[in-house]
Amino acid sequence: MFSDRSALQLRARGLYEGRSTISAERSTIFVQDSGSTRDEDGRLLSPKFNRPFVDSLEALTPDFLEKLQELAKEPRAKKRMDRPEIEDVIIQFCSDHYITIKSFAKIMNRGERTLRQDYLSKLCKEQGVRRAFQDTPDHEQQAYTKA
Repeated sequence: MFSDRSALQLRARGLYEGRSTISAERSTIFVQDSGSTRDEDGRLLSPKFNRPFVDSLEALTPDFLEKLQELAKEPRAKKRMDRPEIEDVIIQFCSDHYITIKSFAKIMNRGERTLRQDYLSKLCKEQGVRRAFQDTPDHEQQAYTKA
């Protein structure tokens, strides 16, 4: 097939994906002039993904933001919740779109690190939730959706 060096050179140019499920062309949600737009709720639409992205709470319509805030009502009000309760809320959040860790943390009033390490990593392993960037768990634009 290709030597390691050739594969690396082709991969860098986005021409060879090898075993990776993410290519150089697919390494960001939004690329200038890539055709990305927003839907009627303010979620980012990208031709690279099959679901919209909640990448910024500020970009959402007031009605959609209110819907998300209602889902997060209990986690926002309580400092401590049982793991299954928080996991259920996370899965509900992810049902129709990808949501970034930053948006998750802000709407749920939780820390990004806590959500990622204590909940999302486990849910990804159990396959209840999947990452937008499967090969790069700590990707700066990582987002999650219901599997």
